[in-house]
Amino acid sequence: MGFETFTKGMQDANEVLNRNFAAVETQLSSKAGAEPPQKFELPLAEGWTKYQQPYYQRNAFGEVTIWGAVKKDSAIEKSDVIATLPKGFWPPAPFEAPAMKFVDGAPTAVMVFVHGNGQISTSSTTSTGSAALSFIITYAGQ
Repeated sequence: MGFETFTKGMQDANEVLNRNFAAVETQLSSKAGAEPPQKFELPLAEGWTKYQQPYYQRNAFGEVTIWGAVKKDSAIEKSDVIATLPKGFWPPAPFEAPAMKFVDGAPTAVMVFVHGNGQISTSSTTSTGSAALSFIITYAGQ
């Protein structure tokens, strides 16, 4: 292979790389310059109240994030529905995520379930009294 052939091949490869980098930069810059996601108040189920305002949002990449600090002044039953997300924010498949439960100030690790129909429920129970739940959940939206 002559020097001219090698140089031409390198120039062609460099042009392809530059086009690819430009395409990636265009895709990323549209995400990086996106507006901050709009936050929506999470509609709580009956019996649950906000400890701090729970909300949900979708970012420019389609990821849904839910923040919750909620409490219930009566016993928590297994599978109690905490809130229901509106359609469009439902996960593509049900899943569980870790959360913290506080009873009389004592923390306990629990699981929170996000169902395919948008319902958010807990695996945790309390026999009496009140409890608070705190969670941050992120997943790829539909």
